[in-house]
Amino acid sequence: MEHFSRRQFLRAGAVGAAGAAAVGGGAWWAFGAGRPPAPDDGLPPFAGYGPVVDDPDGVLNLPEGFRYTVLAAAGDRMDDGGRRPRLPDGAEVFDAGNGRLALCSNHEIREPGKRPNAALDRRGGRATSAGGCTTLIVNQDNTVESEFVSQSDTVMNCAGGKSPWGTWLTCEEIDVPPSGGDDRGYGMVYDVDPFTGDNGPPYPALGRFRHEALVFDPATGIVYLTEDHPQGLFYRFLPQRRDDLSAGRLEALAVPALGGTTDPLRVEWIDVSDVRASGESLHGVGADRGATVFDGCEGITHFGRAIYFDEGEGGDAGLGRIWRYHPAGERLELWYESSDASALQQPDNLRDQPGTGDLYLCEDGAHAPNKLVVQSGRGEVFTFAEDATGSELAGACWDPTGRRLFVNLHQAGLTVAIEGPFREALAAERERAAAGTAPAGGVRRADPDTAARAVRDRGMTPLEVEAALALGLRV
Repeated sequence: MEHFSRRQFLRAGAVGAAGAAAVGGGAWWAFGAGRPPAPDDGLPPFAGYGPVVDDPDGVLNLPEGFRYTVLAAAGDRMDDGGRRPRLPDGAEVFDAGNGRLALCSNHEIREPGKRPNAALDRRGGRATSAGGCTTLIVNQDNTVESEFVSQSDTVMNCAGGKSPWGTWLTCEEIDVPPSGGDDRGYGMVYDVDPFTGDNGPPYPALGRFRHEALVFDPATGIVYLTEDHPQGLFYRFLPQRRDDLSAGRLEALAVPALGGTTDPLRVEWIDVSDVRASGESLHGVGADRGATVFDGCEGITHFGRAIYFDEGEGGDAGLGRIWRYHPAGERLELWYESSDASALQQPDNLRDQPGTGDLYLCEDGAHAPNKLVVQSGRGEVFTFAEDATGSELAGACWDPTGRRLFVNLHQAGLTVAIEGPFREALAAERERAAAGTAPAGGVRRADPDTAARAVRDRGMTPLEVEAALALGLRV
């Protein structure tokens, strides 16, 4: 996901010096040394999908031409004998083979008086207490083949992120207990096998705090993490060995004051690896050392060469901001700040749509109804869906084609699949890449999708893609 035209903006890394324009009730800032030419990203102009239509069943209001299917509801009997737990939250999709998908969802439950090991009990068939994950095996026609507990022994499972090794890293959004405690539970990140329930260990090196979500930078293997707390921090984890989270350095981001400027901000990183299970507040120690405080960091995603994350209650109106961090240049940009709840209020989980760069933001706001908001790659903000159940929206994630969107309705306990005329860009980029000239000798090393994504996301020509692959470089 990125928010300028796919090629020129990512290549330049910025747009117009201190340019600002009101968009959809918010403010859109773009920075850099010179404006790019008109967008040329293979996408037609986008004006949203039109007004939402009231759902006669009172579940989800969608634009004309879109439809939803309820896949699961809290209380459903699962294949392992238990009842599906309530409060589904962050989620991720995995390839289950033969056209099927595994949809792994967190459950943000914290029962008073219960320890983390009193959570979902896969062996005993109980699914009634404090957190964990469930998996749905979903067919192409949206029928559910099976449903089961895929993780237990955790509490307040909020969001997470997909690992490079094909697992779901589930995050606990809970404070460190005052007296410390062992490494099983309380503000940890756990590895989850979405298919078997054979869960991996927690990762203490990723810190103990109110974890919200995380994402890997595929270029470096660095992990970026958000903290959902009114004085939360934005973190990165530098593993000692790539794709190994057992050891490494945890750091918190520090920038000049966030208010009063729309200039890009140079960042520094402060080591907080030494703050362990001593009862100390990680964000408190980090702030004392100079780390920047955000008002509720929530969703996070990686697109192109940038990391995007939202600050749920940031900004002058307290309605939320979206930040863009450039690892290569070590700078942070304010991408969007809402000043109107009808445009965007308290963004939570976020996800980019494959093939377009459009950003989908799940609202967890105080003003009903909560919405699923789409922000196009050019910065426009539109309402895509409205909840009709009194719930926040959560866990938005896509099938690999970008044609089917999965969403959780948190308080209602529902998981739905949305289908319809979503716009697509990858087909156009495939055609453009396929029309490119191959290197001397006629050997084409890039498959169409790889070439298309490199053309779109990195601003490369098809010939540059082939030349890079011939030199053994990653694209």
